[in-house]
Amino acid sequence: LCAIVGFGWVLLVGMVFRRAGEIKGAEGAELFASAHKVTRVAEIFIYLTGAFGIAAALTIPGAFKQMWLSISMAVYIVALIISIAVLQPTSRKLERLYAQTQEAGSPDLAPAIDAANKRAAAMSGVLDLLFVVMLFLMVFKVPA
Repeated sequence: LCAIVGFGWVLLVGMVFRRAGEIKGAEGAELFASAHKVTRVAEIFIYLTGAFGIAAALTIPGAFKQMWLSISMAVYIVALIISIAVLQPTSRKLERLYAQTQEAGSPDLAPAIDAANKRAAAMSGVLDLLFVVMLFLMVFKVPA
């Protein structure tokens, strides 16, 4: 359930963020802020997925000797690093930029918002691909 809630939202939220970038003004800022709040909740479920996965593996003797599990865990850790080091700071920057667009006399922030959106989209794509790799490894247990 944690994986469905966490990864499910994160796989789809890019569409919401893209739409927020298309909508100018207060509506775009509000849409982004709402989606960002839900994403923060989804992140908790993603962390719990990893914790439950490790806990489950610890109950099986020799589980970590299985190559597919070790690779899956390594991919999960790489994805967490990308998320924490790149995607989350970019998302916080976007939240600040959208908030600044609401201030009277604010400069045109569209170029900065577009650049941050592109960076977030690229990193989201990488994370989506890593999720598919983890899912493939776990479902098919390749390599054995």
